Parts: sequence; C-alpha cells; structure tokens
Amino acid sequence: MKVVTLTEDVFKNCCRQLADIIYEDGFSYDCMVGIANGGVYVAREMAGGAGVPLYYVKLQRRTTGLKNKVLRKIICKLPLIMSNRLRIIESHVLGCISCLSGHKTKKVEITTELKDAICNGAKNVLLVDDAVDSGQTLLSVKAAIEGICPHITVRTAVITVTRENALGLADYRLFQDCTIVRFPWSLDA
Repeated sequence: MKVVTLTEDVFKNCCRQLADIIYEDGFSYDCMVGIANGGVYVAREMAGGAGVPLYYVKLQRRTTGLKNKVLRKIICKLPLIMSNRLRIIESHVLGCISCLSGHKTKKVEITTELKDAICNGAKNVLLVDDAVDSGQTLLSVKAAIEGICPHITVRTAVITVTRENALGLADYRLFQDCTIVRFPWSLDA
C-alpha cells in the first residue's frame, strides 16, 4: 500500500482525468450523485460547468465521526511518515471489521429531490465517491438508487480503490493499486 497526497490543484486534475475516463468510455449520464462527504467534493469538481444536475447522499461509516472528533487535533500534528503509517493501519483495520461484519447493507436516505429526478426521466446516473475502502457504502447507495427505479443504469466512479478485496469495485477509478489518498479536506492534509 502507498499513500498519495493531493494538493488542491492535483485533486482538480485527478477529477478531470476521472471525468475524461468516463467520457472516453461513452457513458452519458442524466444526473450525478455524490456520496457525502468526500464524494461531494469529487462530484462538484467533475461536474464543473457541465450542466448536469448534481445531488448528494449522506452515508458514512461509524468510525468517521469518532476520528473527526477525537483524533483531529492529534493527527494534523503528526509527521507525514507517521500519518501515512496510521492511514495504512486504518485501512487494514477497516478491512478486518468489514470481513467480520458480514457486509451489511447500510441504510441510505434518498432525498425527495433525487427521487423525483430518478423517477421523472433520468435513465443514467453517475454515482461518485472519493474512495472505495470496503465497498459497502458504494454498493448500499447504488442499491438504494436502483431500488427507486429498477430500469435505471447506475455506474460508479471514485478517485481510488484502497483494497484489493473491496466488495464493489467502481466502474471508473483513477487509482486501482491499493493507493490511499490524502485529499485536500483530509484531517492530516
């Protein structure tokens, strides 16, 4: 595993590259859905001025709140090499938790606005997140969207896939080699 730090400019460039991959594949989507929090940043940057409606879904793993509240002050003061090591350890721990939890589907709340878009003509949806760790979040949100309208096509895009054994690999991904990305909004950025 390796850890890559993205500055704001490099992040924007990565989003453009991801959008280019989707464009080159020929997938045309009627709306884009970003998974909060990281997927929102990626979706906003990818959408740019494309004029495609952009929606958001909130769903995060339980450990995120704890990490944000308790460790914020400590993590940002660590030397980069220690922070990288902690990120790799976190990835391994999350992988173990995922295996032990039995890949439970997470509850996803779809806004009325997004339901209306899906039910009233959207045929293709691009679901965007920043990273796939276990894959549970991406699969849960995809299933929730498909549950609203079974005939809709949902494809997924992420900047990175951090684990070889992720449940659901994104259809489009920039880093595919177990790269952990430190995004500009990360606690230790």
